[in-house]
Amino acid sequence: MRTPRGPPSRPALLLLLLLLGGAHGLFPEEPPPLSVAPRDYLNHYPVFVGSGPGRLTPSEDADDLNIQRVLRVNRTLFIGGRDNLYRVELEPPTSTEMRYQRKLTWRSNPSDINVCRMKGKQEGECRNFVKVLLLRDESTLFVCGSNAFNPVCANYSMDTLQPLRDNISGMARCPYDPKHANVALFSEGMLFTATVTDFLAIDAVIYRSLGDRPTLRTVKHDSKWFKEPYFVHAVEWGSHIYFFFREIAMEFNYLEKVVVSRVARVCKNDMGGSPRVLEKQWTSFLKARLNCSVPGDSHFYFNVLQAVTGVVSLGGRPVVLAVFSTPSNSIPGSAVCAFDMTQVAAVFEGRFREQKSPESIWTPVPEDQVPRPRPGCCAAPGMQYNASSAFPDEILNFVKTHPLMDEAVPSLGHAPWIVRTLMRHQLTRVAVDVGAGPWGNQTVIFLGSEAGTVLKFLVWPNASASGTTGPSVFLEEFETYRPDRCGQSGDGETGQRLLSLELDAASGGLLAAFPRCVVRVPVARCQQYSGCMKNCIGSQDPYCGWAPDGSCVFLSPGTRATFEQDVSGTSTSGLGDCTGLLRASLSEERAGLVSVNLLVTSSVAAFVVGAVVSGFSVGCLVGWDSHLSRIFLLLLFVVSAQGLTPNPEACLVFSSVNGSSISCQPPAQIPHSLPADTIFLAVEFFNLTQLPADFLQGVPNLQELHLSSNRLEDFSPKFLLPVPQLKVLDLTRNSLTGLFPGFFRVSAALCTLVLKGNQLKFLEASWLHGLKALRHLDLSENQLHSLPPGLLENFTDLLTLDLSNNQLQTLPPDLLRGPLNLERLHLEGNRLQVLGEGLLAPQPKLRYLFLNDNRLASVAAGAFRGLQKLDMLDLSNNLLTTVPTGLWTSLGKAARNLKDGFDISNNPWICDQNLADLYRWLVANENKMFFRNHTRCAGPEALKGQTLLAAAESH
Repeated sequence: MRTPRGPPSRPALLLLLLLLGGAHGLFPEEPPPLSVAPRDYLNHYPVFVGSGPGRLTPSEDADDLNIQRVLRVNRTLFIGGRDNLYRVELEPPTSTEMRYQRKLTWRSNPSDINVCRMKGKQEGECRNFVKVLLLRDESTLFVCGSNAFNPVCANYSMDTLQPLRDNISGMARCPYDPKHANVALFSEGMLFTATVTDFLAIDAVIYRSLGDRPTLRTVKHDSKWFKEPYFVHAVEWGSHIYFFFREIAMEFNYLEKVVVSRVARVCKNDMGGSPRVLEKQWTSFLKARLNCSVPGDSHFYFNVLQAVTGVVSLGGRPVVLAVFSTPSNSIPGSAVCAFDMTQVAAVFEGRFREQKSPESIWTPVPEDQVPRPRPGCCAAPGMQYNASSAFPDEILNFVKTHPLMDEAVPSLGHAPWIVRTLMRHQLTRVAVDVGAGPWGNQTVIFLGSEAGTVLKFLVWPNASASGTTGPSVFLEEFETYRPDRCGQSGDGETGQRLLSLELDAASGGLLAAFPRCVVRVPVARCQQYSGCMKNCIGSQDPYCGWAPDGSCVFLSPGTRATFEQDVSGTSTSGLGDCTGLLRASLSEERAGLVSVNLLVTSSVAAFVVGAVVSGFSVGCLVGWDSHLSRIFLLLLFVVSAQGLTPNPEACLVFSSVNGSSISCQPPAQIPHSLPADTIFLAVEFFNLTQLPADFLQGVPNLQELHLSSNRLEDFSPKFLLPVPQLKVLDLTRNSLTGLFPGFFRVSAALCTLVLKGNQLKFLEASWLHGLKALRHLDLSENQLHSLPPGLLENFTDLLTLDLSNNQLQTLPPDLLRGPLNLERLHLEGNRLQVLGEGLLAPQPKLRYLFLNDNRLASVAAGAFRGLQKLDMLDLSNNLLTTVPTGLWTSLGKAARNLKDGFDISNNPWICDQNLADLYRWLVANENKMFFRNHTRCAGPEALKGQTLLAAAESH
């Protein structure tokens, strides 16, 4: 989606907001950390300052290290500095000294140094600084050094640091000046670099070399491609290499220089252009702006990209996290934004931006002026052009003159996950642990400031920023710079500048690199909470847990320790103050059930992830997300019996202060009796066809029952009578063809009912009588042909209704007359042909409407009337050829607030004057339109194949 194109925010704007108190409403709150580590902890952290085997003192002065690059390969750390490369083994520390096991000295020869001095450089600059340090294969390091402003590269044995081949030129692979930023990575045997190619650092380049494909580079001295770039990071994803950098923007008509952050990509298999156009140059280079901004009437942009992580999986999405800051001449401010790589890729499939003359403003390129195949695509065998060198000149010329995309890449949630303003030092480094905690299911972000202060945040990637807790918790602030070993801060800022921050998950540590040292810091300081259960659990630190012996212990993934923990921060109020030792009693083991031992935490993680993905556990009071957090709390706040060996034929029991949670999956035996305090029960994947009528007898406090993936055909009418407090019932993927009338007569508390994937061909309203608190009803993936009148008339609090992937051809006109607060309606994947006038009218709070993959050929003019809060509308993959005048304008306010977008693609649109009303609406809302290139005219013949948006703009 297109982001606002207003002028970049000025420092004065932020200052004004802060002075007037407006920042409180515009910016997220910035709570202090839950904990600040004492500075004396620093004295216990191992540090590398150049010491070798058996040496009590460093072999050289710390100033001579001048560390530039750090590379960790499994349990080995390679440190590249000035004239030297060190190999350090990351064994468990036995002292506060990290020592190298091998050292390579790689100095510039005297002739290179003399030439460097003759060109006006200082003696300290005319040395060999390691600027590229990569693993080329499982046994080879690829290293490049600045070599007295005459860069050179070489291959070395990873084990012995001995040279393997002759040196090669480092031009376009390594910067001349050690102060210049550069990035490099290997992919499929090819080296991709982003640096400068000349002594004066004028010619910035993205360059491919080595491997079996031609050497390629970006166009030289073309400000449309690069304008004073500062390269930050590169990642491989799919068939592309993505480069993250910041540069001077050319698309803004300002007198002053405006820095913006970008992502560019190239195809890995690019073969370059033809001898006429783009020969030996990229034919796939495209770039787009990264949007990290605080939303509001006028977005506040964090424009200066500082650091980017590799691609990690968060909530099932491929994501990179990036740190941005304000310019150096403004009030210090930093933000962390997340970018979904699928959204990044989607932007490169969008519109291009162009400047038709040096004096004109930059405007989008009309779709009909973009040649085919699409510029920037990856040519491959089997396509129309099997290599980029075969592209027509029209395509190559377009690529050469149109590298910039029109839309910016939006951040996840369209807002920063973390914002910190008015700090003394800006945030410049980031490391992320997506497998934190004993189950490896928590995400922790470490942010390093310029001076080595690290801020630690626990984030919930799927949390809503408008929720009660927000998307992150500021857990801890701690220092990483050891002035006693690395030099006092008064020795100069450059000595204390944090160069890199890398997670060493295997040892539970962080590696913080500075010019004169590398410090190994633990990710948590759990011992500071020992003796106080409330402080330990209240720290919300996923790395820490309360042990039965009254200590707060570090929890590595897969630990077998017994512990209690609560990362949600909601269960400490009853623990009392820390004036004495408080301990919770351990639950007793019950016959036929085994308390959970952390040896089987992988099963727990799989269970939790399954619940999240399936969307079973839905909130009764505050919606889906908050209830999921309760389940995490339930599973994390564990005290298990000691000394037990897990029995594969026993169910897992999670005992907490709230009650017992039981999970049974094959080959476990289903218990004949359940603990009286059971509040959660899952019996799944057993292929059961029946359950005894008294199966739930004796568990009156049961709140959640999951019976998915069995073959249950029916239930006794009395099955639910013993559990009047049941809130969630999940019957997904069974063989139910119906339910008894009055089956839910005592289920007044039930708020989530999931009947997905059964064999229901019809429904009767009497089946659902008694459900007074229902919020979420899932009837998807059944065989429903029709629905009875009055089905939902008593469900006034219903928030989500999912009828997707059935065989519905029509809907009763009174279907939605009962619900007053419906937010999500799923009707996709049915056989609906007509959307009538009054079906949706009673739903003023509806936010998400899915009508895709039906057979809709007609939509009434007033079908959307009154949907004032609609955020998402999907009409794709239907049979719509036209729509009546007034349909889109009836959306009213929603026409300006469809913030999640709309999709009308893959319909056979007839692009004539009957679509005039739709044309006007599209032009006004094009930035919210999904799949523009798949929204095309099917007629008349003259417009066949043209995009609907292009037809709208030319209308």
